[in-house]
Amino acid sequence: MITGGTVKKISAERMKDMPNNGSEVNIRVGTVKFDKTKLTISYTYEINYKPDVAKMTIEGEIVFEESEKDIKNTKEQWEKSGQLPENMSSDLLTAMTYTCSAIGTLLAFGINVNAPINVPRAKLMPAPETKPAG
Repeated sequence: MITGGTVKKISAERMKDMPNNGSEVNIRVGTVKFDKTKLTISYTYEINYKPDVAKMTIEGEIVFEESEKDIKNTKEQWEKSGQLPENMSSDLLTAMTYTCSAIGTLLAFGINVNAPINVPRAKLMPAPETKPAG
């Protein structure tokens, strides 16, 4: 379970004064530190606005606390395959995206580019029919 996290470094730069044509997000996992019941994962989250219009970089850490057995199993899997368990990877990606979207929105305002938020497309459906009580 994620019990903490921190942002260590942020940067934003606007290289060209022109409209951007989309963006690309790159996420890199850095160091993975294993303690007895704690796992600390560092990451770098980059948003690149095309074509070389702007760039944002956010670096941070996410902390998981699990049982000693789960940390041991996770460490073995990481050392063997370079991958975290699927549920942990999903939680990690969600936490990084949530944090970096919020920070990226503020940075985007500062350098006058679109916020790096993927808003889901709304889907309208008719309300289900209900039967009258009685």
